[in-house]
Amino acid sequence: MWVAAGLSIVCWIGLLSLLAAASLVFPILPLAFLIVPIAMLWNFVAIGAKRFHDIGWSGWLICLGLIPGLGQIFLFMTIGILKGNRGNNRYGHDPRRTWSSDMLDER
Repeated sequence: MWVAAGLSIVCWIGLLSLLAAASLVFPILPLAFLIVPIAMLWNFVAIGAKRFHDIGWSGWLICLGLIPGLGQIFLFMTIGILKGNRGNNRYGHDPRRTWSSDMLDER
């Protein structure tokens, strides 16, 4: 999760600085300033919803991040610190369990 978020931020900053420099030469590029943040927001929401599903909670809780201050603290505490459920939950199987560990449990 942290690797994906960090990589997204680094890519976003790099791309925006590249677009800012290139927009001096190509005037159509400021349109990318609208498209890139929307794509980055989509990525953040998708990763956050998957993480909430891993915990066993609804993905809609990612919307609590819109509350200034408290929302960011809530997201950090839940997405960054809480461990996911062991075993299956209503959103699917445990992603930490591999095929080999399933085979060992059956013996």
